[in-house]
Amino acid sequence: MMVPVPLLVPWLVQGLVIGGAGAVLFFAPTTGRDIWGWELTPFNTRFLGAIYLAALVPFLVFALVRRWTFARLVVPMDLLFMSVVLAVSLAYVDRFKWERPTTWAWFLIFVSVPLYTAYLVVRLRTIRPAAPEPPRPSVRIVLRAASIPLAGYGIGLLVAPATVTSFWPWPVDGFHGRVYSAIFVTLALAAVIAARGSSSVDLATLALTLIALGALQPIGLAVVDASVDKVDWSAAGTWIWIAMFAAMVALGVALAATSTPFMQGLERRRAQ
Repeated sequence: MMVPVPLLVPWLVQGLVIGGAGAVLFFAPTTGRDIWGWELTPFNTRFLGAIYLAALVPFLVFALVRRWTFARLVVPMDLLFMSVVLAVSLAYVDRFKWERPTTWAWFLIFVSVPLYTAYLVVRLRTIRPAAPEPPRPSVRIVLRAASIPLAGYGIGLLVAPATVTSFWPWPVDGFHGRVYSAIFVTLALAAVIAARGSSSVDLATLALTLIALGALQPIGLAVVDASVDKVDWSAAGTWIWIAMFAAMVALGVALAATSTPFMQGLERRRAQ
């Protein structure tokens, strides 16, 4: 069943905003810092830009697929991500520059989108699922296993950001640490949903999101450090940080392989 166009329009608008913000922060960081709603350091600018660019993947896929079955994965992801960031923003409202239009746009988006996605979640409960096949047992195990460290680290960023980011290549304050928690808990939720029942499109979307996030973060770190020269590349913490995102890429590649028609056909032949 296709999602009606009127319900898809707010989603497309949000996707355009996220894509634009991610592109500016990652590829034009000086401009991004000048217009952003709060003060950003060079490393935080690129890190936030990478999050937005990776978050663009589900928006693009949903715009192409437009099916309620796929919405069962991406809409709860959007609701959780936006709700966490809104809660953190309200807790740190004094960090925002209210003289900048982007601050007002930020709160308009982060208040309205959770309302919109909450409505879609309620709407999804009234629509009969198309019974997507659960992934094979090995994939379910991987997804459930991956959700544990993702959720644990996300919760750690919310509760004790200074502690769980102490090994990062640059200092992260409580506000940014808690904002970053949203992407980790959202990916954990996506892994849990996909493990319960998912199509090849669901797995491919999660895979591409993980690959984009895992690849862009170290690239952003290297690009920023080429200008500021503040990263200690001999520190164990730096390589632990890189390994954390490399693991996301590896997980994404593994999931992408399982979502291909070839792998699905191979599994069906094995079952016969």
